[in-house]
Amino acid sequence: AGLPCAVPLTCLFYGAISGSGPATTAAVGSMCIPLLTSVGYDLTFATALVAVSGSLGIIIPPSIPYIMYCNASGASISELFLAGFLPGVLIALCLMVYSYIYCKIHGEDKDKLNAKCMELRAKGLGTVLKEGFWALMSPVIILGGIYGGIFTPTEASAVAVVYSLIISLFVYKDMSFKELPQVFVEGAVSTATIMVMVGLSSASS
Repeated sequence: AGLPCAVPLTCLFYGAISGSGPATTAAVGSMCIPLLTSVGYDLTFATALVAVSGSLGIIIPPSIPYIMYCNASGASISELFLAGFLPGVLIALCLMVYSYIYCKIHGEDKDKLNAKCMELRAKGLGTVLKEGFWALMSPVIILGGIYGGIFTPTEASAVAVVYSLIISLFVYKDMSFKELPQVFVEGAVSTATIMVMVGLSSASS
């Protein structure tokens, strides 16, 4: 159950970056569902596992619903973030245990799994870790900065944006300077939508 167990773990880290359940489900699902089905796992199981694991995006900090709730109610964002960390990890562990039990009961396609493992081994653990290092550093910076008292959750969002922008442009190079105006426009639209919701909820409270 190594690959199914990796799904909640991936959602745990991605949720610490996106802060959104739907975004976590969409991003992780587009990668993990085809991978799981290609090595023999049932499509229903793979889809359900990703859908449930994606909910970690709204539990693990920094969560967008947490921020919206705190802005509307005046509660402490930092305290709510701290309160969501342990339940998020616990849910991920429960999903991993369930995946293990499911695979024990229903079995796995060992031939396809071994072929996929050989493919990953051929690439090399060092190469895989090197490629994912800078992406994995994002939640470390965000959560480490918040819990270490280096910056507030609001400041952490700005740090995460700048860090992600630098990594995307100069390290992974999966985004060009020509794409920045469109990215800024899409970000402004998303922010405006959220702020309208926050403003209306604050006015009605």
